[in-house]
Amino acid sequence: VSTQSTGSLNQQRQMSSDKNKSQKGKEESDDQDEPDRVELDPDDFFDSSLRLEEVTCTPEEQLLRDKRMLQGMEIFFENKIRESRDLFAEHSRDNPIYLLGVGAISFLSAVLSLEREEIDKASKVLSATEQFASSLLPREYKIVSFGKWMMGSKAPMSNAELRCRVIRAEACLLMGMLQLFQESIINYVRAGFNLRAAWKAYETCFAEIKDLSDDERYERYDYHTIGGIEFGMGAINLAIASLPSKIIRLVSIFG
Repeated sequence: VSTQSTGSLNQQRQMSSDKNKSQKGKEESDDQDEPDRVELDPDDFFDSSLRLEEVTCTPEEQLLRDKRMLQGMEIFFENKIRESRDLFAEHSRDNPIYLLGVGAISFLSAVLSLEREEIDKASKVLSATEQFASSLLPREYKIVSFGKWMMGSKAPMSNAELRCRVIRAEACLLMGMLQLFQESIINYVRAGFNLRAAWKAYETCFAEIKDLSDDERYERYDYHTIGGIEFGMGAINLAIASLPSKIIRLVSIFG
């Protein structure tokens, strides 16, 4: 009886600790809507100890780092899909843009085949991409964020932060589209969460650049990242406009 009581007490303490951690996480503000995530072990997909400061660089340096990514895209459009996936996978643990590349190829395979195995694989990789990008973003308590907004002291995003937000938005968009293709009520609901998260993320990114002149934009941010924002805003509007009216009404429930 004593052993059972001790075990029960430890279990209650653990549940209380988990609840406190959850509440603390909700108090943190990164102006993000939470997507519908797939349960996975992040360490299977990326280096969870990596921080934003370790991937921060100037726009010029970022374009140099993107060269391998562009090579992978060229290989993909030459119909060398396996080679392209392998190239992206080489760097996917240390750079979320490469993990997004793996996820995009998995997404296409899933959509073309609609096989359960391919869908599950794509869902895991895209969810891991979203979690990787999110893990690199800075987090602030709501009261601190609100104080900065009131004082007008909100600093502009770094190139690395803006890029991570764009990657996160695209991963959410692809997850939402993948769920829409599965054509079930539960997947429409899950798609609603992911499309909302993608829309909010793209809105945040676009707000960062919309008032800048072209010279200011490309001085502060690399043009691949800016192109990702502009393409993403157009893609999500096109995706939503292409949906049947019944599904749009269902998705609109989530804002």
